[in-house]
Order: sequence, then C-alpha cells, then structure tokens
Amino acid sequence: MQKNIQANLGLTFKNAVIMMQKAFDFDLRKNVGINWSQAKVIMTLAQKNGVAQKEIADGICIEAPTLVPIIDKMEREGLVERRQDMADRRNNRVYLTDRSRSLQNAIDESIARVRKVAYKGITKGDLETTMEVLETITKNASDYLESQAPVAEVQKAARQ
Repeated sequence: MQKNIQANLGLTFKNAVIMMQKAFDFDLRKNVGINWSQAKVIMTLAQKNGVAQKEIADGICIEAPTLVPIIDKMEREGLVERRQDMADRRNNRVYLTDRSRSLQNAIDESIARVRKVAYKGITKGDLETTMEVLETITKNASDYLESQAPVAEVQKAARQ
C-alpha cells in the first residue's frame, strides 16, 4: 500500500494542479476576459510593479522565453506596458496599466469562486495539513537538488 501511495502521489498532485489551472482559466475567460497566464502576470505585478520579465517568469514558475508571447499579447491588449530599464538599457521592465488594475477585484473573485468549488467537502484542517505536507515535499526536493548541484556541475563540465 505504501509503495502505491508514493507512486501515485506525484501523479495525483499533478492532475489536481492541471484541473485547478483549467478551472481558473475557464472562469477567468468567462467572467473576466483574460486567461490564467495573464492573471498570474497581473497578480505578480500587483505585488511588485515594474519588474524585469525574468523576475515575472521566475515568480510564476515558467521559463523567460515562454513568458515573451504572454507579455506581447498583454501589451497588445493594453494590460501591461514595457518600459526600458534606465539602469540597464538591455532590459525592459513591465508595468500594469489602468485596465489591468481595474481587473484585479474580478480576478480575485474568480479565483475565490473556483477555490470554493474545488475545496468543497475538505475541512480547513485537511487543507492546512495538505499545505504542510506539500511545503515539506518541496523543501526536501529543493534540498536534494542543492546537495546535488556540485555533482551536476561536474557532469555538465564533463560533457563539454
């Protein structure tokens, strides 16, 4: 039984994440007129406006090149604007517009609506336990990767 739980935990977690993302995307498109990727950018910039695209990508856990078409589309739709970084002209900083600021409450309501449905029948205690377990798994995996960094560097150098 233990082996079965360990083998299926990652897949079950991944499926839950995918279904939540699909539900967020559906509700946001239907009720706000934006998609989940755009909402994540807006929420990130609402916390800290005027950041480099790399910082946004890191904040929403995607690669910087993947973010470029998202920001391009958002800029065309008047949701963000790029401004050259005066300290480093090679970089652009991304800022919210009045239009995207006006969507923040609707985004929050959409997320709350999806969470309410998704968390139906789950106690607050179970949600807290789930958070603690996932934070522990994340920390353990991160610690493992950090401990293996020297090994990875040696392997990378050997391939060159």
